[in-house]
Amino acid sequence: MYSKEDSLIQIGLAKLHDTKELTLEYGYFQKGKGVQLLRQHRLDESLKHLQIADEILSDKEDYASLTTVYFYLGKLFVEKPDRARALLYLRKVDSMVNKYYFITPEIRSAYEHLINDAKKNGDREKQLYYTDQLLKVDSVISADFVLLASKIHSEYDRKSLVEDKNRLEKEKHRGLVITCLFIGTTVVSSFLLVRSRRKAKQLDLKYREILKNYKNPPRAEPKPENSTVPSADKKLYTEEMILTVKEKLKEFEAEKMFLNKNLTLTIVAKMLGTNRNLLSYVLNDHLQTNFTMYLKQLRIGYITSMLIENSRYLNYTVDTLADACGMANRKIFAAHFTEVIGMKPSEFIRRRKEEMNKS
Repeated sequence: MYSKEDSLIQIGLAKLHDTKELTLEYGYFQKGKGVQLLRQHRLDESLKHLQIADEILSDKEDYASLTTVYFYLGKLFVEKPDRARALLYLRKVDSMVNKYYFITPEIRSAYEHLINDAKKNGDREKQLYYTDQLLKVDSVISADFVLLASKIHSEYDRKSLVEDKNRLEKEKHRGLVITCLFIGTTVVSSFLLVRSRRKAKQLDLKYREILKNYKNPPRAEPKPENSTVPSADKKLYTEEMILTVKEKLKEFEAEKMFLNKNLTLTIVAKMLGTNRNLLSYVLNDHLQTNFTMYLKQLRIGYITSMLIENSRYLNYTVDTLADACGMANRKIFAAHFTEVIGMKPSEFIRRRKEEMNKS
């Protein structure tokens, strides 16, 4: 499906004229273009697009997508070849995995290259470390991407990885390795079991709280942004003007206009027949929130009520749920759902299904 992918990338870049308004989307398409050119072995052109994506995604703190960009930059320098720069970016991938735990199937081969490089240079300690990392990555991929996991081409399968790991540990620790591994595994397993039970109990309590209060979900406590309205101009707004905006916001919520996509403060102000300064002032100074949090809570509140009231929604994919509440993609939806509700959408859906099956 490369031809379809390439066509969509070209369409996306052609239509993104206002990159200030859609900076994150622009970064995604730059990443896609860089990957496309890398596939065609147009390395210098690919590098330019991937570096633009790197800059945008770093600024926007989209670390999941940034990890992928680092992987392709590493792959690009492997092909050049430029070992030093390749290792720089592939090690960044490992650093991001350790820090944020974002793991996708495509970054898997980064660890295969790091293992091969360590082997070539006789660095057994690094070879053991990256072997262990790859085993952890494979465990996550097997759990989160069940259908895809069996189709991924792997230079190292799990069996060979485990054998290499055991051999390297024996060379390093000799006779003590089996005892240490057993003790470590027992301690870690016990810790994980206790933590898992504690987390499950906390999530159950959180789920009950959500069901009790879903019609009026508790708001996160954001720090209101500084109003975009100069203090001198606030005196221009009468009580009548403020009340009018509040009433229009109620209509905005009642008619579920917040489900429209790509809403900005300016767009919503126009929808309400007012201006962005007055709307920002009312949200910040009178409703003690900001536009981003206001929109986020409305959308997550809506989709939560749908999941509770309509069992059909429990079978929707995360992408479909994101689309249903006006959000750009599953990553943003999952992050916002977790922030507002206090648990991941997958956890909420699983508990809701369990309760529905019991009743």
